[in-house]
Amino acid sequence: MFLFSKNKKETANNLGQNHQNQIQAILPILKKISQGDFSEKLSELDNSNPDSEFILAINSMIDKLHLEKENQKKYAQNRLAKIIPIMEKAIRGDFSSRIEVPNIKDEFTEFIVTLNLMIDDLKELDNERRENTNNLQRKVKERTVELKDTVSYITKEKEKTDAILHSIGDGVFTLDRDLKITMFNRVAEKVTGYTADQAIGKQYQEIIKLINEIDEAICDQFIKNSLTSGEIIDAPNQTVLIRQDKNRIPVSGSAAPLKNKLGLVTGCVVVLRDVTKEREIDRAKTEFVSLASHQLRTPLSSVKWYAELLMAGDAGKITDNQQNYLQEIYNSNERMIALVNGLLNVSRIEMGTLIIKPVPVDFPLIAKSVLDELGPKIAEKKLNIKQIYEKGLPKINADEKIVRVILQNLITNAIKYTPNKGKVSITIKEDKTNVLIRVADNGYGIPKKQQANVYNKLFRADNIKERSTQGAGLGLYLMKAILDQVGGKTWFKSKQNKGATFYVSLPLSGMKEKEGTRNLT
Repeated sequence: MFLFSKNKKETANNLGQNHQNQIQAILPILKKISQGDFSEKLSELDNSNPDSEFILAINSMIDKLHLEKENQKKYAQNRLAKIIPIMEKAIRGDFSSRIEVPNIKDEFTEFIVTLNLMIDDLKELDNERRENTNNLQRKVKERTVELKDTVSYITKEKEKTDAILHSIGDGVFTLDRDLKITMFNRVAEKVTGYTADQAIGKQYQEIIKLINEIDEAICDQFIKNSLTSGEIIDAPNQTVLIRQDKNRIPVSGSAAPLKNKLGLVTGCVVVLRDVTKEREIDRAKTEFVSLASHQLRTPLSSVKWYAELLMAGDAGKITDNQQNYLQEIYNSNERMIALVNGLLNVSRIEMGTLIIKPVPVDFPLIAKSVLDELGPKIAEKKLNIKQIYEKGLPKINADEKIVRVILQNLITNAIKYTPNKGKVSITIKEDKTNVLIRVADNGYGIPKKQQANVYNKLFRADNIKERSTQGAGLGLYLMKAILDQVGGKTWFKSKQNKGATFYVSLPLSGMKEKEGTRNLT
């Protein structure tokens, strides 16, 4: 059959369109022929077109009819009059009718067969199109049902999540990467004084104003640090929130990163808790400790004075046993005085009454002074002390008492928790914009599972408790609390039975002056 060519790579849709175009092009000419006008022929196509032979056959038929006798032309016109309505229906997309092929073969036979084949092709394509449309409609319907179920599930989960977030007892809000608030629960509204409508879409700094209770410095950096580091970070101690009505409430909290499936940080969730009652209780406890410690200082001083008097023989001669007993009393009393002084220092920091008065301080000179004070203990344990002080290290504006307390804690701990004939090194040097203090030893170290508690109040590691009952566990807590106030940092590295290395970093620019009512003891 000349209509199709198996070598052609046309798609079924293109072929069907070609068929309809050719029928549409033939129809006007056939109508003219049916009216006796044989003057017009079809434009011939390129040989590569699958319908080119069909067009040649039509034109050849027109030429033959043009030469036929009048009665033969009438016969052709009558034949065409029956064919034309079926072609018109095919053009409109109705492929239900076929052209009857006569038993007697004439010049119309091949034309009619070809038209029928065209109509069959178009009908088959139309059926396929309808089937594809029905399949597509079915799939769309199924997908629509699935989407409705998914939307319903997501909506229910969102409602559940919203219910949890709004029922939780803490203020919770979320931020995107641009630090804009995207969710604000009811407790956050209550704590801040802003409504969710007022907060959502705003930069969080416009709504959430967090400052340090003591020096009123902005302390919301933990939020940005969580976004950049991808880690959970707690709010600093002594954090205060300034509400919309300008009232201040103490808060605690943390920021945690929000990550997508690829692990990339897309925002963070911030939790704030009103700790007014807890802070009041802590303040009351601190005031009680401060008062009790002050009251203890007088009798402890008296015990110390009388013990020294007796030990010196000013009250009469004493035996060796009596001397030993008095020495025990004196040593125990000294530990009590150190504990009371530590408690007083802690209370002064927590109550914000600590005075900070910066003056030019020579850090290595204070370190040497502390080592001189600890000389007898160093000699007793036969420790190897190594001092490394950077030459030309400038004096730094700092509170001398604070620097001494920091160095005392670091060096005393290193000496106390290093066995006989051990090694202790003290390094003080510049580190970019800071002065870095490094105290290392090869002593008992800190168990890994307890390292997170090192800076906690009253903490003492288990391996130290087994070796010594002395110590209150206040030194490192006190040191970190002081450093938090003066803009310093501290960290450490340690392995059990292999020693510990503690670091303290303070800005070379020095400490800021702060008014208060008490100095460190």
